[in-house]
Amino acid sequence: MILLENFLLEKLTDFWHFTGFYNVEYTNLIMLVVGLFFIYLAIKHDFEPMLLVPIGFGILIGNIPFQPGNEIGIYEEGRCSTSCTRVCGKDGIRRSSS
Repeated sequence: MILLENFLLEKLTDFWHFTGFYNVEYTNLIMLVVGLFFIYLAIKHDFEPMLLVPIGFGILIGNIPFQPGNEIGIYEEGRCSTSCTRVCGKDGIRRSSS
């Protein structure tokens, strides 16, 4: 039984370390609450729903933490806009200037 408990604890710990929520910061949590509050105001109190639902949803999507190294976050090192053609290649990864 102890072997099974250790196995489950180890697997749950590994799962937690490989998710983006392991890297969550308090600023992410604050903005997730703000996004949920916007959606709550739009749905429950009918306060500008055509404006607040997309804004709230965008806040939620933009503040989901990601796992570093996947190059999916807009603030991750080495990423830049695809419209930046002089510095970046077509894949959006910054090239060295040498």
